Amino acid sequence: MATSPSLDRNFEVKKWSSLLGPLLADLVGPVGDFEPLCGEKEAVDDTLKLCVRDHAGTPRAAVLVSSDVAPDLVARAMERAAAARRVLGFSLGQHVIQPLHTGVFQGRSFSVLPYLTPMRERGVRARLEKRWLEPQLLDWLRAATLRTLTEVGSAGRESRFEKPLEHLLEREGISSRVRAAADDALVGLHAGKWAARHVLMHGDLWAGNVLLAPRGLGQRPLTVLIDWPGAMVRGHAIFDLVRLARSFRMRPALLRRELERHAELLGCKPHDTLAHLLAALGWQGLDLEHFPAQRYLRMVSTCFDTLSEAL
Repeated sequence: MATSPSLDRNFEVKKWSSLLGPLLADLVGPVGDFEPLCGEKEAVDDTLKLCVRDHAGTPRAAVLVSSDVAPDLVARAMERAAAARRVLGFSLGQHVIQPLHTGVFQGRSFSVLPYLTPMRERGVRARLEKRWLEPQLLDWLRAATLRTLTEVGSAGRESRFEKPLEHLLEREGISSRVRAAADDALVGLHAGKWAARHVLMHGDLWAGNVLLAPRGLGQRPLTVLIDWPGAMVRGHAIFDLVRLARSFRMRPALLRRELERHAELLGCKPHDTLAHLLAALGWQGLDLEHFPAQRYLRMVSTCFDTLSEAL
């Protein structure tokens, strides 16, 4: 008889609790319970996420363990987070998660992270928290874009901008509106109406990947960004902004203002921020790994609609 997913997950929790217990005791002190940080996801490469508590029940650390399907995923996330910290420098880089330990056990990469507080999901306090965090995250994203902005050579323009836009023209399931916009973006790129630019791209910037780290007495918590496996130091602009706007349910007028600010950094008109977004979406479509195709198509549509409404 087949084993249920929940039984598999319980076995995984017990297995890794036993394997990593001694290491965690050295890193964070006496260890009590291990428990899942979140429910199971449908993704076949879903990472096992554990909360490590001490004997008093206080969370002390989080553990991420790659799946058998993608055994290097956690290692890749930590490597790309480290690369992000390097290009950002200390002030901006302190907002990027830094592990306590990384390693490989039984062929699967894992990482031990400091336990940080997730954002509240609902209620009055959650709304107040988002209102406080939103400008901070927008300021960080703008500063990170400026800090990491680089020119793109002809080879990079072809492979990372032209080819992704062409992919949107050819991929089945892409709407006629997106195809038309991708075609306009290609024409504009060739005509010099906007220029290919690389920036640091997180790749999955939404509220669930924003955690809060405590600071000194009287200081507000530090925002820390997690989940970096899809990040690129030489990535595309605007995608992170749109994903963040959707997650925070940002008003179109506010997103419009941010698009204007990013357009100034990128040296293009606000309308051409759509071209940068489409290049990012097309690039991701070229290699979805284990990301479901239908979810990708929905993401293309919703991101396009969000930016279009703001413009």
